[in-house]
Amino acid sequence: MTAIETYNSIEAQAESDSEWEDDPDFVHACLSRGLERGSLATNDHEQLSKCGLCAKCKENIIGHENGCKALGALYHVNCFVCQKCREPLVKKPFYHTDGLTYCEQDYLDTLEKCDVCNDHIKERILRAVEKRYHPECFKCSACASCLDGVPFTLDSDNNVLCVQCYN
Repeated sequence: MTAIETYNSIEAQAESDSEWEDDPDFVHACLSRGLERGSLATNDHEQLSKCGLCAKCKENIIGHENGCKALGALYHVNCFVCQKCREPLVKKPFYHTDGLTYCEQDYLDTLEKCDVCNDHIKERILRAVEKRYHPECFKCSACASCLDGVPFTLDSDNNVLCVQCYN
């Protein structure tokens, strides 16, 4: 089973000065380099570059509007992208699994679909009779009761039936 981290979005650091209030590590890194609160809004590229390297390209991030913080690291806005479509993920929901980061649609496209409703299976998958189901979609063909965790059988036409309907 893979650990999947789901995020609503990452805001670019340029959105506000709240980075100083919300991230003690960021504040410590900047203060230890002699930067003061509010100095990130200046055009002093030498000072701005001292706040961090992009975790992907290892280059300095010049100007806080060009960077974002995600997954515990700093990135250029154009480096923090979906592994598949390469679209930037700033201000977008994204998923991080097996060390890879995906936009919502590309992540959903990696998932299996339920053979009954054809929706992506985001949580637990139920496999039965060589098919994939959401647990709530695996139902008796006759009475429509949910068969998740319940004994079932097949009739001569391979229809799934609960034990009561089969008798």
